[in-house]
Amino acid sequence: MISGPPLRLVLIRHGRKADIAAADPDVPLDPAGFAAVEALASALRDVNPGLILSSRWLHASQTAKRLAASLGAPCIEVTGLTPFTAKDSFTPRAICREAHASGLPLGGVRAVALVGHHARVSNLASRLCGGLEIRELEYLEGVKISASSLRALLRDQAVLDGFVKAT
Repeated sequence: MISGPPLRLVLIRHGRKADIAAADPDVPLDPAGFAAVEALASALRDVNPGLILSSRWLHASQTAKRLAASLGAPCIEVTGLTPFTAKDSFTPRAICREAHASGLPLGGVRAVALVGHHARVSNLASRLCGGLEIRELEYLEGVKISASSLRALLRDQAVLDGFVKAT
């Protein structure tokens, strides 16, 4: 039984970066990527994320920080959303622990946006939804999921609620 509103997550692929082919942590968003973040923020207003988590790579961090500024939410960079990091940091539990360690008060947060990279975002959404296959996301596209509680989320019992995209 759900005792309160569901926990909602939106797992988002970062905006378009300046050098599409580069797997480089220091590549920024291109001008179109910056501009499109505002459109995604508008599309996320119904979810109303109280926290934005991000990969540590520059283009993902820039995406997340712009979303956070537009939505009035704090932004935290976490290792678990960052490419080429240890597999044990890429678990829902490890990402939650790292966010909690930031010191921000997270108790009342019922919606979180996570900004990362195509394979990590799709794989994490798939895992949280009990293995449901999630297609590769486009730039600034997100998959919306919900769970009755954090416990259900950590037990991979979330459900797919749809997709959201900058338009």
